Amino acid sequence: MKYLIIGNKDTNKLALELSDYYGIEIFNVSSSDNINEINKIVRENKEWIIEGEFIDNLDVLCNLCETVIYLDYSKKKDNDNTDLIKLLQKHIRKGIIIRSKREYKKYLKSVYESDRYNF
Repeated sequence: MKYLIIGNKDTNKLALELSDYYGIEIFNVSSSDNINEINKIVRENKEWIIEGEFIDNLDVLCNLCETVIYLDYSKKKDNDNTDLIKLLQKHIRKGIIIRSKREYKKYLKSVYESDRYNF
């Protein structure tokens, strides 16, 4: 599993939940981390969860992961948000947008329930 989690302050919380559940290591990547550091994480780890703010390397990270989760609790839509949504639309088959705490809880419940039936 290769997760990219971006968005608000709950990204770390969600990363911790998924890490605990699946036993996958979390890496926090900031916009100042260069592409070589990201490639090192991907190369040295079979599974990973990368979370944080990504401005410079978001498109690269979307190409490297299996699932992109964007936590967007904002009520208003600004230009940064619109640009991010357009970028994520390129990767729509692997993208999940969570727009509220309720959707956040619903997503976690679906993760736990879907694995219950996998043998």
